[in-house]
Amino acid sequence: MAFCRSFYLLCFVIVTVSSGPINIKKRDTQSSSEIVNSLNYALESFNFMNKEDYLFKVLSYESQMIEIMNGIEYIFNAEVGRTQCKKTDNIDIADCTLIELPGQMQVMSCHFVVLNWQSRSILLQSVCKNKGT
Repeated sequence: MAFCRSFYLLCFVIVTVSSGPINIKKRDTQSSSEIVNSLNYALESFNFMNKEDYLFKVLSYESQMIEIMNGIEYIFNAEVGRTQCKKTDNIDIADCTLIELPGQMQVMSCHFVVLNWQSRSILLQSVCKNKGT
């Protein structure tokens, strides 16, 4: 009987915790340091996982923030472009210029989801497709 009560209590706690407050906010400003840091984390992860020799940088983006319990999930729709900087270069991505030569220029549409939770960033989703430029 004690097991049944414990199991019921565990189920109640899980349901109570998982149905906590969720707030969705659309962010129009691009100046928030949390947004910029999360987007930079997503881009660094993308560049690390990408098999290209060249780094990509963000050209434009839209963001959305979702507050979930003690964490914040950032959702980005971004355009990224191939730069002239190689992954092996030790350079700030902001200093890299885009490759604009026909046949070498590449722009991608990306969807990133980053969770900031307990002072850590976790890339939950990274999906990119060529824009066909």
